Amino acid sequence: MNKGPSNQHEYTERYRPQFHFSTPQGNLADPNGLVYYNETYHLFHQKDGNWAHAISEDLLHWKHLPLALEHDELGQALSGSVVVDHSNHSGLFDRGEGLVAFYTSTEGGEAQSLAYNCDDGFTWQRYPHNPVIQNPGIKDFRDPKVLWHDDSNAWVMVVSTDQTVSFYRSHNLVDWTYSSEFGEHEGLHVAVWECPDLFPLPVDGSRANEKWVLHVSVGDNDETKGSTAQYFIGEFDGYAFHNDNPADEVLITDYGQDFYAAQTFYNVNHRTIWLGWMANWRYPYQSPTNPWMGSMSFPRELSLVTNREGQLRLAQQPIAEIEQLNSKERQFETFEVQDESFRLHFQGTNYLLEATVTWEELREFGLRLRHGDGVEA
Repeated sequence: MNKGPSNQHEYTERYRPQFHFSTPQGNLADPNGLVYYNETYHLFHQKDGNWAHAISEDLLHWKHLPLALEHDELGQALSGSVVVDHSNHSGLFDRGEGLVAFYTSTEGGEAQSLAYNCDDGFTWQRYPHNPVIQNPGIKDFRDPKVLWHDDSNAWVMVVSTDQTVSFYRSHNLVDWTYSSEFGEHEGLHVAVWECPDLFPLPVDGSRANEKWVLHVSVGDNDETKGSTAQYFIGEFDGYAFHNDNPADEVLITDYGQDFYAAQTFYNVNHRTIWLGWMANWRYPYQSPTNPWMGSMSFPRELSLVTNREGQLRLAQQPIAEIEQLNSKERQFETFEVQDESFRLHFQGTNYLLEATVTWEELREFGLRLRHGDGVEA
């Protein structure tokens, strides 16, 4: 749910999503710098090469704030991430800790730059010696995701490098050293890889057995009829990622067409939560939703589960907090679809539909929502 600035619209326009985050106006794109700090969730996102900013206490109700990072002498502030520098490794914080943002600057070629914050995420200062990682002489070099790697006692950055990702290491968040590259001949190679993310997850709920997930979004292409996303499961030692599956095996993150640039929230204990841009690069700003364009997926909690075939797969569920939005409940009796379709007699503006579907022989299954007046979803 969204809470717009005072004296503005009440988010009741036609097509305005009520469960999904959307910007008051303008173009929304990749989520950036998702972080939980001092009991507040910060959601930054792309808005014409700037970092727009919103905050929430529950991931459901959002307050929109002024732009956090705008264009400067190094050009745009493209996608990136935020970490909490608890131990002041960077030396940037007089009070002992703060937030550090990494983003891609564009002037003279894509490079990785830094900004930092001393007031709980609201006011940002550019590092005076940006960029902290210069462009190595390639066209696509963007979207830095930074995390702390406990076992090797260092900060790690994963960056999109065309159709691979590259890993860098640092002990102070300022000086970075290249360590490895992953992706050549691995997975899907039909378009540029973007917005990488890297995180550990317990296998079937066991913290004693964890695997690392490397996630990348894949740009617009004919094979997947638009943009998509894929993930790899394996081992990460702080220096290099090793894929557990065959190199030619492709694991698609979401078979819907509108889930891109997903990022996990940093500094959330005991849960891994992410959200993605609910759009596709084949039609990013063509929806009839003036004055805003684009929205985010509902936040999802991630896990690794072993399926019936013994394969380890990424699983996603809407965060449990969604139950707070329920006002009433209606149950339907079990039914069997005899013909090609079955109509469920129900009307509503905002609702959550939960169903268990089983079949023996079926080539295709789907739900038609908001059906009427020649329109359906």
